[in-house]
Amino acid sequence: MKLPDSPALPPHEWLAVAVTGAFLLFLLLVNIRAEEKEFFRDPNESRVHSVHVSINGAVSCPGVYICEKGKVLQEILDEAGVSEEADLSDLHIKGKILKDLVLHIKTIKKITVYLEGAVSKKGAITVPRDTTLKKVIESVQLLPGAHIKGIGPLTRKVTDGEVIKIELQKNKRK
Repeated sequence: MKLPDSPALPPHEWLAVAVTGAFLLFLLLVNIRAEEKEFFRDPNESRVHSVHVSINGAVSCPGVYICEKGKVLQEILDEAGVSEEADLSDLHIKGKILKDLVLHIKTIKKITVYLEGAVSKKGAITVPRDTTLKKVIESVQLLPGAHIKGIGPLTRKVTDGEVIKIELQKNKRK
């Protein structure tokens, strides 16, 4: 059985049909690929690749720093210019930054103690709070013959305004 003659499409219309079909196939493939990515994406994986770290306190350049997620905190602190008086004891500076942070960098509290007696430099010195007497003695130059046994336990913490008197050892006569 022979089909009735139907009018044939001119070549430019065939070209338009082919281009339209190829475009629809392309859109279909892109959509399928996007759904696969979404389907296989780890739900715990964040889409955010940068984090904001706000730093103030004992730094020379306070502000908000934008960095890649996973950057080491020490690198951001270096950018902020941490001062010598900064107390970083509460921070895990080798840790990676995984989310936005707000950091207030505290200043180490200092106290003044006074040295008298058998030390090369008498007078006031400033030390961090919670410094032991041993650390104070180690930080100064004692005169020859200095005797530290009479000043108390070396493990005790010195107090603000404390006067520490280092005696010279008394020579025993024979």
